[in-house]
Amino acid sequence: MIKKTITNFINYLESESERYKIQTYAAITIVLLPLVIIPVFALSMILPQTRDAAITAVQENHFVEQLTFVFLMIGSFQGMRLALRYRAQKNEVITYVFYM
Repeated sequence: MIKKTITNFINYLESESERYKIQTYAAITIVLLPLVIIPVFALSMILPQTRDAAITAVQENHFVEQLTFVFLMIGSFQGMRLALRYRAQKNEVITYVFYM
C-alpha cells in the first residue's frame, strides 16, 4: 500500500515536471523541502541547546529575513526575464504590463 502510494506520487511528480518543464529532482525538492525544514526548526526550538540560535535566526534583520530578501530578489529578476520573453513572443500587451 505505501510502496504503491510512493510510486504513484513519484510518477505524478515526474508528469508534472514534464508539464512545467522542470527537472524531476527539482519538483521533488519543492514538495519535500518544507516537510524537512518544519520538523527540523520545531526540533531546534524544543532542544535547549539550539533554542537561542533558532530564535535569533527568525528575528528581524537576521538569517531568515535576509535569506527571504535574497530569494525574493532572485524571483523578481526571474519574473522580469520571463515577462520580457513573453513580450518577445508578441503576446497581449496588457498581460506583459501586468507582470512588469
